[in-house]
Formats: sequence, structure tokens, C-alpha cells
Amino acid sequence: MLLGLVVGLTLVGCKDQPKESATATKSEASETKQVSSDEYAAFRGEPPLEEDICFEAQRRRIPVLMFHDIVAERGKGTLWYDCTIEEFEAILTAIDIEGFTVISSQDLFEHLTTGKEVPEKSIVLTFDDNYQSFYDYAWPLLQQYNYPSTMFVHTGFVGSQQGRPKMTWETLKELTQSKLFTVGGHTINHYLDLKDRDISVQTSELADSKKELESQLGLTVDFLAYPNGSNGEDTQLITRQSGYKMAYTIVNTPAEESPNIMAVGRYVHTKYQEALRDRDGAVYGHPATIYRAPWNKKSKIKYVNDKFAGVPLRMTFGGMPSTHMSLTGREMVSTFVEREQAQAGINGGFFAMAAIASTDNAMVGPLKTPEMGEVVPDQSAERWDKINGRPLVVWSEEEFAILPYIPAQMHNEEQFQWFMKGYTDTFMAGVWLVHNGVPQPREFQSVVGAKDIQDLRRRAFIGITKDGQFVAGAAVTSVSSEKLAIAIAEAGVEEAVLIDSGFSTSLVFDGKIKASGHSSAKDPSRPVPHAITIKGVVDETTQDDEDLAVQQPKKRR
Repeated sequence: MLLGLVVGLTLVGCKDQPKESATATKSEASETKQVSSDEYAAFRGEPPLEEDICFEAQRRRIPVLMFHDIVAERGKGTLWYDCTIEEFEAILTAIDIEGFTVISSQDLFEHLTTGKEVPEKSIVLTFDDNYQSFYDYAWPLLQQYNYPSTMFVHTGFVGSQQGRPKMTWETLKELTQSKLFTVGGHTINHYLDLKDRDISVQTSELADSKKELESQLGLTVDFLAYPNGSNGEDTQLITRQSGYKMAYTIVNTPAEESPNIMAVGRYVHTKYQEALRDRDGAVYGHPATIYRAPWNKKSKIKYVNDKFAGVPLRMTFGGMPSTHMSLTGREMVSTFVEREQAQAGINGGFFAMAAIASTDNAMVGPLKTPEMGEVVPDQSAERWDKINGRPLVVWSEEEFAILPYIPAQMHNEEQFQWFMKGYTDTFMAGVWLVHNGVPQPREFQSVVGAKDIQDLRRRAFIGITKDGQFVAGAAVTSVSSEKLAIAIAEAGVEEAVLIDSGFSTSLVFDGKIKASGHSSAKDPSRPVPHAITIKGVVDETTQDDEDLAVQQPKKRR
């Protein structure tokens, strides 16, 4: 798989001098973290009692590479996951050329659990099984590039010369003197079915190997790699109880999209290009970022009826939003608005049962309204791959935020409270339409959007302006999400996400239906289980009598 990469890089070669900028220093990282964290420190709650992947980590997508034996060349007896010296050097060179910074497992851990800033293009290098070839072939190159790495050692085989030689305790002690080297646990006997073993066996393999490593090397071992990636809930619990801070699997996923800190994904080195594609898809398609800003509480509610980029939009700007669930299963948006004595409202998040006649109110993604004590996570794991990375909207009385939703990890009330203290509302949106005032192009939207994301239909959205005004709006003609994004950006919206659309589309302002999913005045939009109401003072200059609930006179041709 790497032959093309190797051929393409044979003329490049290594640098003669160590690349000083290859590793993020602690002083640089802490300085950057200080700048990024202080701005929103007042909005954060207390961290969870147990360290885990935090929402703030969603600003990055970091691939972790996994190597095993490094061999001089391929021949009889080599395995598919062996890596030749030439292939290994080609990967190191590619990392350099493509502008990646190699960070340590410790840097990754701090990034995942605290949101510590790391370079935008970061990558982690790990090695399994303590092969002597690491010291003979890989280590000199890693030193030359100044790249940090982590070696996972199975203690029952240290110094073994049977089969493929393993490094001795003396060699490991020498390596640990370098700041570029980290040693991690890999159990005692390397059972490939570790998760299926008796609890007592798992405990011994995980805890006793850690103690042996620490005793022999005189240091604390914080990280683990499960043999063959074998782990389950019990294994992860024992790993945490044994004192490990982070554990790696062999599931191919960027680190930030892992289910938890005891199951961080990795890519075998032969999937280096796949790892980069996954990283790029997430960075540009989700996008891998967090937008958060304080509300503009002084803004009056203003209604806008105009064309932008050729798309007729109906929008409200300003006011304070609040989400609500139907009291009867499903209701018209106008019913929500009237009950809450609000000035405006729009349909909300996506629901599982799309049938118009259904009264089922099960939502897709996590949900919290002000009436709910804590977040209700998405329970349908079978759809998690499909909705992974879609925008998660979170707000409190003080601020508004959008970030990528990772269903396998975002299900704990403590996580939400740590991200945003006193948050009142959260739900999953369909796709990020506008980011930093720029419309997201079709290719970015397609990464996490539904298959019908570009179908022509009436579409609804919410967002925020640069000065903190909440925006709710809809297209009153059928448009694609790409075209809608262009129109929203032209309307001056800084951030916007797609909410449930099509027949659900319904914007209500001043007691009148302004946008509808149906063309019939008799039944302007279908009832929905979830809606957003908007309260505030209406701008006195707003005048618009259009009401789709009332039959409008036909225009003469």
C-alpha cells in the first residue's frame, strides 16, 4: 500500500539536522491553552470526577499511527503489518512534507481531557510489542526528525530472543532517558482475546504488568495499548482502576471521535493515507471546530422578508430562544408559540418517525429542554455512524454554541455541564450551513449530511449573527442546502445550521405563519414533537401582514 508513497518520496530524504519545531513544547502549548481557555472560562462548569474526552477537544482531528516490527526488507516470514525501513522513513518524510507536528501521548491525553491546544495538524506515533528493531532501525530516524513516540511493552517477553527479538530492560531504561520516548503497558502475556478472559486474569494482565514496568524502569506508566485491541466495558474499567490514564485500541478513527479515553482509536501504518483522509473529511466536513459566543440580550425581534442570492427567505433576528417538547406527541409550531406566549417560533430538531400521521416524539440525537432535568442521550447505536459529526447545538441564558456531535461519547450530563455551565437546551442539527460567515460548499456538507441534503425542498435553519443575535429562518421555495447556505451568508448570518425541513418547515412570527412546508393554506405544515420559541420585544419598525394560515389572494398575471 505504501509503495507509491515510497517511490514518490525516495528523492526527498531526511533532514541532516533535527527539526526543532517537530514537537510542541510544554511552554508553547500551555501559553496557547491560556489564551484559548480564559475567554470562556466563566461559562464552564466543574470537570467530571473521572477524566474523559471533553467537548473542547472537538476543535481538532488527530490520527494515531500504530507500528509493529520494523524490518530491513520484505521477504519470507514477513507479515502484512511489518514495516520496512524504507516504508517507515517514507512515512516520516511525508509527515514532515505535509506539515504535521508529531505530538506525544501525553500531549494527546491533555488535549482530549482538557481541551489543551495542540497544532492544527497533529499526529501521534505508537509502536506495539517492544521489538528490538525499534531501537536498531526506528529510533535513529525518530531522533533525526525529533519525533516523539510511545512503545507498548508486554512484560512477559522483555529481553526474549525467541522468534523476533525484544528489547531488554537495559535498552528500555536507556530509551526512557530521552524526552522523545514514552513507555506504555501492553499486558504480560499479550492475550489476543483479553476481553473474553476471566476478570481475575484481566486484572492481573493489566495491573501487574503496569507495576512491573514501573518497578523496572523507575517511572509512572500512564498509557496502555490493548493486545489486538481486545477490550470491553470490564476491560476498560479494570484499566482505569489499574491507574492508566489513557488506552489505545485498533479501531480506525481520529482520536477525538473515540468513544472514551479508555478506547482511543488508532490506524495501522498501512492505513496512513486513510487516516489522513478521515482527518481531512472531519476537519472540513463537520467542521472540526467549536463556535461559541455570548447572546446579544438587548436585540429586539425583527422580521425580515427578502431575497438573498435569489432565494426568498423569511427570518427573525433577535430575541431569546427556548426549546420545547410537545405535550401531546406532536403539535403545530403555532401551538408551541401560543402556549409559551412567545413572539416567534420555528420547528426544531430531527425526529425518528417521519410519517406525517405519526404521534411518536422520539428525537434523533441528544436532547434537553429547560423543562428537563438533564440531557437524554441518543439510545439508537445503530444510527450513530450515520449521525456522527453532525452539528450539536447547545445554549444557556448566557451563550450559544455549535460543535460536532460524537454520539458514542456525548451522553453524560457532567460533560455538558463542564462545557457550558447551566446550559438549558441542546439538540442535534442536520448540517453546518454557514461557518465564520462563509457558506459551507456542497462537498463539505456531504461529509456528514443525509443523502437527500441537496434535494430541492423548503428548508429551515437557525443561527447567530456576529453580534450575538439569534436567527431563525426558512426558504419559502424549494432549494438545496448548498444554495440555502449561500443565501443565509448573504443575509449576514455568521453561523447557521440546518434543522428539520421539508414538510416540517414552519416559521411563526407575531401570531402569523410566515414559512411553511406545505403549499396548502388549510394545512401549512405538519405537526412536530420539538420546536423553538423566541421571546423578546418586537422591533417597532417591523410590518408584515402575510399569514400563510389565511388564504392569500391570487396574484394577477
